[in-house]
Amino acid sequence: MNSLLIWKNGRQVGELGYSQNSYLFTYGKNVTDADAISLTMPVSERSYEAQVLHPVFQQNLPEGMLAEVLRKHFAKVIDLSDDIGFLRLTGKYKTGYLQVTEVNEEPDTAPWGSIEEILQHPGKTSLEFFNDCIEKFGIASGISGMQPKLIAELRHNKKANRSTVATESCILKFHDDREYFGLAINEYFSLKAAEYAKISTVTSKLNEVGDCLIVNRFDKKEEGTFFCVEDFCVLQALSRQGRYKGDYSDMVETINRFIPPSQSENLLKLLFQIIIFSMRIGNGDAHLKNFAIMYDQNSVSLAPAYDQVCTRAYMKNDVPALAFSGKKEWPNEKEIIAFAQQCEVDEKETLEIMNRIEKGKKKALKELEKYCEKHAIFADVYSALTEQWNIKDSV
Repeated sequence: MNSLLIWKNGRQVGELGYSQNSYLFTYGKNVTDADAISLTMPVSERSYEAQVLHPVFQQNLPEGMLAEVLRKHFAKVIDLSDDIGFLRLTGKYKTGYLQVTEVNEEPDTAPWGSIEEILQHPGKTSLEFFNDCIEKFGIASGISGMQPKLIAELRHNKKANRSTVATESCILKFHDDREYFGLAINEYFSLKAAEYAKISTVTSKLNEVGDCLIVNRFDKKEEGTFFCVEDFCVLQALSRQGRYKGDYSDMVETINRFIPPSQSENLLKLLFQIIIFSMRIGNGDAHLKNFAIMYDQNSVSLAPAYDQVCTRAYMKNDVPALAFSGKKEWPNEKEIIAFAQQCEVDEKETLEIMNRIEKGKKKALKELEKYCEKHAIFADVYSALTEQWNIKDSV
């Protein structure tokens, strides 16, 4: 059985053994409870054996276009035909709380670039820009999702000394000119709608061309270490292929399973707000991997709203990613109020939250309208979002 070393914030905590259809994770001898790599895998003398790669290691594996591009770039030097290959390629970089290295190796610092180049990229097409970013950041981009995206460490002056310049840990999200045109614009203004609705949301900005959304990481601490972040696929012991499985109410049960009642109330309230916001903007991709719990030894919280986009702008007949009250249909007000009870949110507060969401959408649409006056190429995005966000009841 081959082996890889597992690190948590730069400290070696265990070993992952693997062979064909067999994976075995074992904690080291001198670990403490704080070294647990997942809420589903507490520190134990026994090993965690599985026939597929453990969900916590699947969580940030490259997917979609990113996976295909990485295969083209690195297939000659590493076998990327399976999950282990991608884990070996991207896992050693310090871009999250877990790192994975070969035996006798240590975690490495991720490559960095200039934020000015991302914001401007003059004279380049979107595809050329994306390929340049792949060359620079791809090897350290252990990140899931079908949309083209990369992890990047960005500095504000590319000529400055690396050790003296503040770094922004970011996720770069691109649109593909061939389909889902204006996806970065769609997501930026969807996130703005959430912000204006007073829902905890990631911070983001658009580059000048509008083909890249720069999202600030919410899991990195000031001293450089990372909060533990586990999406609901991991928490429900599902492979990433199970992201569309189940009902939104299953996430409520998951929080109640792992988080004590004294801490769960705020998590449930934010979970409710993000789920309902997703429903009201027509986000048919609000699946299990797009919700997460964030924690360390001293605190636990729900991750802020991220990956928010109106999918119905591209697919008018799209349906929710998970079942709502047992069916994959956009919920009406009565069904939302019933779901709120599971999240310990009363009817008065539910109606207030829904009202805030509607106001947030209207404010974001006004900003998008002004944006499109200067960037007419994205006028269709404005038209599509306006149509979808003005639909009565659920979306």
